[in-house]
Amino acid sequence: MSKYLVGLGSSHPMAMDYIQRAILQMYVSKFINVKATASMYPNPPAFGMTQYGFVNSAVAIETSLPTDGLWFVLHAIEYKLGRLRILKNGPRTIDLDILWCANYHLSTPYVILPHPGLFERSFALNPAKEAAKKAGWAFKARH
Repeated sequence: MSKYLVGLGSSHPMAMDYIQRAILQMYVSKFINVKATASMYPNPPAFGMTQYGFVNSAVAIETSLPTDGLWFVLHAIEYKLGRLRILKNGPRTIDLDILWCANYHLSTPYVILPHPGLFERSFALNPAKEAAKKAGWAFKARH
């Protein structure tokens, strides 16, 4: 089983509800074992976009799926929760990103680990650190 940190974000008016629904979908997935969840952190819109503010969180999970397989499962959850990819960095019901893996660095057509910008983006880093700590995992602020 590999250990991953997954970031969650939403800029929907019901962002907290969408994050809770995404976490529930991970709990009921036969592919994902949720070890810990972080608090929800409100954040202003990112990247200069005019939209609702964001709410961000993270989960510590374990899975036997390969990283690309996990990516597809997370995108299926996004789709189920109404995620449309219309505008890069635009509004979204839910965004699920694989942020970090305990065992390795990786670059595939779908996933780069650790996630680019993770260590420069407090809206992703702070929830990831909290989820790792709650799971009892060693998570360095730099790789």
